[in-house]
Amino acid sequence: MRCSQFRTLALAFAAVGVLAGSNPVVASVTYSNADVSLQVNGGEANNGTVPADGYFNYQLINVGVETTWSIDPLLILPTGQVINLANGLAGGFGSPVDNGGVAQSTAVISNELTVEANTTLNNLLASTTFNFITDGSLEGYKLVFYAENDIPPSDSNIAGTFGSLAGGDLILLQANFIPGGIVVGLLGGGLYNAQLSLYGSGLWTGFGTALESGDLSVLSSDGSNFVNGPGDLGLALGFDLSGTGGASLVVNYVAISVPVPEVGTFAYLAVAIGAFGGYRIFKRRSL
Repeated sequence: MRCSQFRTLALAFAAVGVLAGSNPVVASVTYSNADVSLQVNGGEANNGTVPADGYFNYQLINVGVETTWSIDPLLILPTGQVINLANGLAGGFGSPVDNGGVAQSTAVISNELTVEANTTLNNLLASTTFNFITDGSLEGYKLVFYAENDIPPSDSNIAGTFGSLAGGDLILLQANFIPGGIVVGLLGGGLYNAQLSLYGSGLWTGFGTALESGDLSVLSSDGSNFVNGPGDLGLALGFDLSGTGGASLVVNYVAISVPVPEVGTFAYLAVAIGAFGGYRIFKRRSL
């Protein structure tokens, strides 16, 4: 099992190149405010879904907790090939570039397809728009946004949902109330030629490795295989791309700290749902 002490040591050793085969993030873009520090790595993590670091790292400053272990946008081609866009060494994004408060990362998938990600930080909300730039067809392409969260202690997280896929207001929630309370929310939708069609939660590491292999049976459209925990959990949203002339979708990630009187029960997710109300409005305006 992971622990915050192991992660701290691993990152420290990686920074000086002590860990054999490590690929420390060497070129990132960081945005911060009074509540959140967001480090956008693009493809500079150069690893898969199991090691620490990914497309971005999200830290709640007021409680000193980094809620993310590995954020991985997974592009699934019609052939079944999976490209982890957070892994620049395997065809993913290059280094991000700051463009007036927008961290831009680009991956050239083929002569016919380029994927661009634009990430911003607005208060607590880390929002990433993915643009799929092509003149050809996107039928059969999929994007899975996998968020392996690390809310300490990581092996006692619980997960749930609010809203629905059909209603267009689905929010995936992951929380830990030992001690205190931290809740992560993941939500998204299609902007053009893209549709949110699947979602899920699962245990580290099997959930992430299944997704990275292209196995989407760990997701569903109705939550029938959603893992509530407790356990070391991650969340995922799955999108279908279609049509010609490109596509676009957005994924929003947010974390909050909430005081709770007790621990370890889904009843207290209602506290978080109230706090997320404003972000549902933000989502509808954004989509």
